[in-house]
Amino acid sequence: GVEMFVVGKRCVKTTTKQLMLLSTRMSSATRMSSNPPTSSNPRTSTPLFSSHRDDSKDTGEREWVRKTFPHAPKQSTHWFPGHMQKAFQKMHKLLPKVDVILEVHDARIPYLGRNSRFDAFSSKPRLLVLNKVDLTDMSSKQRSKIRKEIMKETLPNGQPKYNDIVFTSCGKKVKSAQILKNILQAMKSSGAQFQEGDQHNVLIVGMPNVGKSSLINTLRAQYERKKYCAKVGSLPGVTRNIQQTIRINYIPLVYVIDTPGIMIPNITDQNEGMTLALLDIIKNDFVGEEHLADFLLFTLNRLGEEQ
Repeated sequence: GVEMFVVGKRCVKTTTKQLMLLSTRMSSATRMSSNPPTSSNPRTSTPLFSSHRDDSKDTGEREWVRKTFPHAPKQSTHWFPGHMQKAFQKMHKLLPKVDVILEVHDARIPYLGRNSRFDAFSSKPRLLVLNKVDLTDMSSKQRSKIRKEIMKETLPNGQPKYNDIVFTSCGKKVKSAQILKNILQAMKSSGAQFQEGDQHNVLIVGMPNVGKSSLINTLRAQYERKKYCAKVGSLPGVTRNIQQTIRINYIPLVYVIDTPGIMIPNITDQNEGMTLALLDIIKNDFVGEEHLADFLLFTLNRLGEEQ
């Protein structure tokens, strides 16, 4: 049977494994086709459960599982308010003063939803931090595989997208120390001399609600012994402006700059958009909680068919 889930944090955490599998398969499918099958009328879609089903005639394929999902109009997953565009323009202006780009993303969807607009910052070393790994059941072998595959990604000029990848969870001191170590290494590789009194800046970027501000607080708490410096929340869009620099290390002197989450301006794949909404990267009320819950059940049934 299929259990009904409530859309929200508990639902997302419970179905992490399925969402990661969906992310991997959708990433491959997107490279093949940018037009997934959709239906324009959700009210006339095939019901999730058939009211008359004879299990004795089961041929191995459950006929009651829908093959396609009746997506809502694309506008429902389009969320790119004006403050995001303004913040993105300000990030460009800050680049000359920045030593390293720290891109934070949700580890539950490592291949899905990373914003390609950040490729415009390729003149600086870029580290990818896959955060919230505590909400997954990834083994060390799976992490190594994901890291290897993402490190193969390149920009149009053939340059690798990322200098390094780190898996972390906010609040885990060991992982926070590893992030700082990687930041310093990236600075050295770009020619930083670490002379006394020199200030080095790290620009933190990412999609909404992936844990950027929480990560800053974790780094700050470890190296400055202060618990809170960046405002956080469980919904996307808490940080709306580029924040002041926040010190995370003394020797060498390292500051981070918190920025608002920047959404993908135009999501062409509705499956991708709905998955981002399941993880609260897109606001749920834009999509509709009932429609989102229906998509979750559809996804779980389809994954159950394939496993």
